[in-house]
Amino acid sequence: VEDEYDLIKKADVVINSTDFLYNDSLKHNDNCMLIYNGSTVREYKKLPKIDKYVYIGRSEKKIDWEWMNSLDLPVDVYGEINSYDQKYDNITMMDYKTEKELSEILSQYKAGLVAFNEDEFNKGMLPIKIFNYLDAGLEIITHNCPEADNYLKYHKDEPHDWWDRFSKFPLELPKFHLSRRGEDTMAVWWSMSR
Repeated sequence: VEDEYDLIKKADVVINSTDFLYNDSLKHNDNCMLIYNGSTVREYKKLPKIDKYVYIGRSEKKIDWEWMNSLDLPVDVYGEINSYDQKYDNITMMDYKTEKELSEILSQYKAGLVAFNEDEFNKGMLPIKIFNYLDAGLEIITHNCPEADNYLKYHKDEPHDWWDRFSKFPLELPKFHLSRRGEDTMAVWWSMSR
């Protein structure tokens, strides 16, 4: 298996989704692009606000439960999270919802949370939940996610639709395929053969 940096050096173009990754890739390949992540749901149902906060996500290893509890705010958590043992009174585990189902309920919350543990991996992340929160009209509270902070500081008022954003780049790459599978999954396949 080749090292990630060896692959970056050999690539015709490297597409990055965060400033951190873009700057890191530029050290190994001059032909890099920055295309931020984005949401895939076009419309969010507008609902009256409730006095609760929300976290959406699937990876419990990244979640800083202690920080979320320290906010002392009522938080509903949606996602496939198996290891949480309900030890905090202010955090309620909700049933898993697809992105489409979340678009029906997300706008009712006061704010969306990005509550990550402090680790090296999270430094380069710009999670898609940010764009879901923005499109639903939520304020966002971040913790240990510098790329999210950077994006929100400079780009929060831009359109957040990933498909529209990606289609604006004039790419002429061999055998490029962009496809959606299912209602809440996206995939991009690249073939570097010419």
